[in-house]
Amino acid sequence: MAPYLNSTHGIVTVSIIERNETLRRNLSVILSRCPSVVVLDLCDGLEHGKRCLQERRPAVIVVGDKPVDGDDWDMLTAARSLAPKAFIIALSDLSDPDHLKSAFRQGAVGYVLRSTAAIDIHQALVAVTNGGAWMSPSLSLVLVRSIAEPRKPTGHLSSLSKREHEVLKLLSSGARYTEVATQLELSRDTVHSHVKQIYRKLVVRSKTEASLIFNSNYFPEGLARSA
Repeated sequence: MAPYLNSTHGIVTVSIIERNETLRRNLSVILSRCPSVVVLDLCDGLEHGKRCLQERRPAVIVVGDKPVDGDDWDMLTAARSLAPKAFIIALSDLSDPDHLKSAFRQGAVGYVLRSTAAIDIHQALVAVTNGGAWMSPSLSLVLVRSIAEPRKPTGHLSSLSKREHEVLKLLSSGARYTEVATQLELSRDTVHSHVKQIYRKLVVRSKTEASLIFNSNYFPEGLARSA
């Protein structure tokens, strides 16, 4: 059985806010062919989109990034504020995981690549109106890999050698110098030597300060929750 739209009120109203006129019109034609779908407005930018949403609140808003008169997800943020109950499907050329995560953080429940929007938009609409989330299939692996990959060291941490990084990682987990020496098969004096270099490079004076820098780089969300 083909997937269907959840149209509790009989119809699903949609507004499209996208800078590319050809894509905007193509998506309107595709969605208008779907049973129970009514396209309300086609907008080309931030201010036009805001005016339309102030006048009419659609059930679903298709929002493109980088509007003609705004940056990145400015329109998505505005749409979430003006129509908090609407399902938002983000449109973008980018498969960058950070851009994807940013869209979801700002309220999107769907993410469709412009290059495949004509194919994907109906599935995305079905998913979000049935209480789910959706992204272009090619993005799933990109997102999984970004989550699986360890965070790269930044700032002073990037100046540490591989061995110094290993020593600091163990110390930050609560290991004592003797335990670090045992796990890394080093002498205690060698561990002390590495620690001195770590302190110098991170410009700190204690294990606690060094650990805070390490954890703030690799686990910022956890620190925020525990603060």
